[in-house]
Amino acid sequence: MKINLRKIGAIVAGATILASSVAIAGLSYYNTPLVNDNGQPLVKVVVGEKAAASDGVAAANIAAKIANEAYKTQKLTAQVKGDPTCTAGTGAGTCAVSDKKVTLEITAPGAAAEGSYTISSLIGDDVDRLLLDRGANALSTTGYAYGSDVVTDSNPFTNGGSAAMSGAPDYVKLYRIDGSMFSPLAATTVDDTYAGKSYKEEQNVWTNAYTYYGSSDEQIVAPVNILAYSLKFKGATDDLGVQKCTTPANSTFYAYCTPTTDSDYLTSTHKVQIQFLGETWYISEMSPPSTSVTSELTVSPGGYVKLAKESTSGILNVGDSGFDVGDVKIVLDDIEAHGDTTSAIISVVDKNGAVLKKDKANAGVTKDITVDGVTYKVHVYKIAPGYTFGAKWADMAIYSKEIQLTDGQKVDPDYDTNKYWKVTVGWKNKGASSTDTVLDSLRTVVLYTTTTESLIPNAGTMRKGEFIPMIQDPVNWKMTYAGLSTVDYDSLTFRLLRSSDRNNLHTYVQSASLPEYCNLTFPYVQVNSEKDSAFTVDGGTMAGTTSATASKFYVAVTNSSCNTSSLLTPGSIFIPLSSTSDDYWVYKNYSGGQTTVKYDTVGDSQSWAGGGLMTIAKMNDTNYTAGNYYGVINFTNAAGFDASIKTDWVFGMSEKAGSGESYSYTDKLIFGLDLGTGTMTDATFNYDEITTTVGGKQYFKKDYVWYIPAGPHGSTGASKEGTYSDRGTKYVTTDDEQVKFTPAKALAYAQFVLSTSGASSTPDTITKILTEGQDTTVNGVKVKVKEISEKVGACSVGTGSAPSCTVDKTGVTATIMPDDVAELDAAVVYPITSSLVILDKDAVDTDAVVTVGGPVVNTVTKVALEGSSVDFTATPVVVKEVTVGKKIVVAGLTAADTLEAAKEFIAAVKRA
Repeated sequence: MKINLRKIGAIVAGATILASSVAIAGLSYYNTPLVNDNGQPLVKVVVGEKAAASDGVAAANIAAKIANEAYKTQKLTAQVKGDPTCTAGTGAGTCAVSDKKVTLEITAPGAAAEGSYTISSLIGDDVDRLLLDRGANALSTTGYAYGSDVVTDSNPFTNGGSAAMSGAPDYVKLYRIDGSMFSPLAATTVDDTYAGKSYKEEQNVWTNAYTYYGSSDEQIVAPVNILAYSLKFKGATDDLGVQKCTTPANSTFYAYCTPTTDSDYLTSTHKVQIQFLGETWYISEMSPPSTSVTSELTVSPGGYVKLAKESTSGILNVGDSGFDVGDVKIVLDDIEAHGDTTSAIISVVDKNGAVLKKDKANAGVTKDITVDGVTYKVHVYKIAPGYTFGAKWADMAIYSKEIQLTDGQKVDPDYDTNKYWKVTVGWKNKGASSTDTVLDSLRTVVLYTTTTESLIPNAGTMRKGEFIPMIQDPVNWKMTYAGLSTVDYDSLTFRLLRSSDRNNLHTYVQSASLPEYCNLTFPYVQVNSEKDSAFTVDGGTMAGTTSATASKFYVAVTNSSCNTSSLLTPGSIFIPLSSTSDDYWVYKNYSGGQTTVKYDTVGDSQSWAGGGLMTIAKMNDTNYTAGNYYGVINFTNAAGFDASIKTDWVFGMSEKAGSGESYSYTDKLIFGLDLGTGTMTDATFNYDEITTTVGGKQYFKKDYVWYIPAGPHGSTGASKEGTYSDRGTKYVTTDDEQVKFTPAKALAYAQFVLSTSGASSTPDTITKILTEGQDTTVNGVKVKVKEISEKVGACSVGTGSAPSCTVDKTGVTATIMPDDVAELDAAVVYPITSSLVILDKDAVDTDAVVTVGGPVVNTVTKVALEGSSVDFTATPVVVKEVTVGKKIVVAGLTAADTLEAAKEFIAAVKRA
């Protein structure tokens, strides 16, 4: 766990957190410990060297579970010691202390889930209703259609029919975040206790965005077309919304009460609370539009609603001392009644009782009273006019903030604090008919921005770490572009070898009966991967085998020959017969216009259409058909190209770049090799094939590769060094002698994080701002704060006038005590410095292990089960504690059985 005390307080120069007691927090599987009390993993996860990929997945899942539990709970304590003093011109005084807070940044597995939600989208894909489809599906699947607002998946801007509300943005392709994803959006019940009514409030966040590689930014960037926040209200028994008036003036006329007539029926006089951007606000005023509507199904835009936060509130009797508001008081002088109209007579007085201003206010509206440049927002809920003895009073509040949401205008239109956020307000008519056409029920409020370029530093797109505030004031939530997800990368290099002592390379090829020696004529291409067994060549004719796998291979782009064989065709591939030895090699003769190498790092289909395949093709081969190997791209040296500068060989790599609905989508990286005049010195990867585009043909460009994206937002064409593919692979560099990539071993995802302003947008990290005595729970761990920091207020002295007052901070320090004065129970992550997963060949008998896979593919499992009664035919899923504290077998009869066994094992582990 990472704890960052960013600010201890205005009077504290620094502080140190010390650990106090440590709680037991081990992890075990029945009687076998997996993680000790200090959070240290005690076992290795063993997978067979010859195991299938599914065993590796099972082992990875188990290792991930152990790594996520590798932490201990630790209690931290803190206490502020010492009292600040004042030095005044006429004597010593005291300092007022207030606003005690601490900012904690906590890193623990899953911590960010409490304060954030992450959208994971494919690179080059749309962020819409159906993620991971790369635009393959119809708008009806990827969007929220206009129609009834009553259905669960209704569009936030719908008019209840077939279109958006007038003046609202027209967006159907949207992604929705609801309360099940982001807890501050949870649906709540809105109670109007005065009227005995209740409503349901639903909150959602909506966005439409996409990602692509920005060449000028040199990273994957994220344009955001729209970001919106919606409130939607429904009645206890209907889908209409919050009524302006809770009692109809006549039958179903719920809009005919006013601040001067029947004000008691106004919802704005009932202290009705709603949730708004993660905080509790009061409905302070409602004003429907005058649109004529005859159907309860129609949602009509217009009008406004005001929301407010109280600074202080309560019932004031005439003549009471009033509300203290800073340097003044708000006093209720009297109640004025004229027929059905009643008003509160209000004075603003200073500390000495001098009246600074008088005004009057009606119920259900907010009165702004400005004195000496300061505006006080006075809201009167109820007024008792004093018709009976002692009954002159007013239920009032002083608002610290009030915000007006007017349809079609920016949020709080009288101010510039939210000038890039606009509002759509939708209303319904309860009891609508030919005789009741007046809108009266607040159905929906949507805050949205389509001018996102004005809210981020890099106009038009978000770079990693940048965010859009929601809204600008107050900023309680934000949408951050967090960049790409973390994946492992390979290092893939195509290297042109030009010379050796004898200008050729001797390789050994094992024939069916006798080895022979083969020479590769320089220059030739060496292809290397950092991953073991990365490449597979099928169709080799030597050694009595048709397949070989290794981490490297050679492409003889000129000539090669063997001492017992004829001259091989240029383009033939040589690959070691064994993934662990270079003693013997297999070759595959070039034929049919191309040859292929499987590269499973970038795809499990291992085909040009499905990803995981490399293709090498000779440009002037009459059997070569561009469409078969490079999609629709034609790299043929046809008429109109500069004959002196041409591509001799084309190398292409197809990557799997899809999942979910876009499982079969691929992107392609293609580059050429020019042999020049045929000498060793002028062959190069780095050249311009032509100086201009001729006849619509494609061409290669210096320091670029040709890129074909999988997604709808990438650009086909020459891509410069540093480009990321839709899979997440980085094209690193091209020079005369090499082309280098760092291929992503798994799909990388572009991540958008919706978080509270106090939560980190970094995975597994959350920031909490707590006041004295508060506690919070993060991932099952309680954090409690007491006396962490202090804010020093003004000094006061007993004698003298206008004293010179200075705070003395020398006696104030923030320390962590060994006793439980202030508590902070936290999770401390154990640093794992070595891999938890090992191969069976690397395991030793002294290791405590979870061995994955059956005895046929895992030698550790085989030894562990010797003499046991395990029968995989009778019991296909096996999770067995073979030796207590030493060996646990997790295996299955089939791949699916092994994955199920891993799932059962993970479910059974427990913390002490």
